[in-house]
Amino acid sequence: MNNIGVTARAITILLAGFMLTGCFLFATDANAPIEATPAIIEIELPELPDNPSPDTALAAIYTHFEGHISDRMSFALLMEIIGIDEIPADRLYARHSNARGGLTDVIIIRPHSMSMGEVREILYRYRDRRVEEFENFDILGSLNIARSAVIFEHGEYLVLLMTADNDEAQIIINRHMPL
Repeated sequence: MNNIGVTARAITILLAGFMLTGCFLFATDANAPIEATPAIIEIELPELPDNPSPDTALAAIYTHFEGHISDRMSFALLMEIIGIDEIPADRLYARHSNARGGLTDVIIIRPHSMSMGEVREILYRYRDRRVEEFENFDILGSLNIARSAVIFEHGEYLVLLMTADNDEAQIIINRHMPL
């Protein structure tokens, strides 16, 4: 018998042996357990507030940043600060702080349809006015807080956060205003 015949016969015997033992090209540990279903991972979800809304989010932020002196902000005050006559929005949830206790300004505003860009620009102007205000009067890091303000869309709202910890404030927004 030639070498090719012997080699072919040896390969055939080896393949047959693997097939009979269930080890065809993929040898596995015979003692390893086989899982038929994937493991279930439990994830703890945060509790939702009883009445999720922009108003409860605003209140929760000011509870978290306790000691900050602030007043509710009206459309009229916002327009006065920015120096404009009109804001194309129908809902405003906002507080304007007195920097003596630490700067914490939060604006949650729902623009009219098709006015998201215009209202975003208004929020940038507000941020710029606050930066100008604290350039010569920086108490408790207010200038840096104003410069670090974040503006983002949250569903149908635009949000401005001007706090010492914008990440934590955004977590509070997400918890109290689930999308």
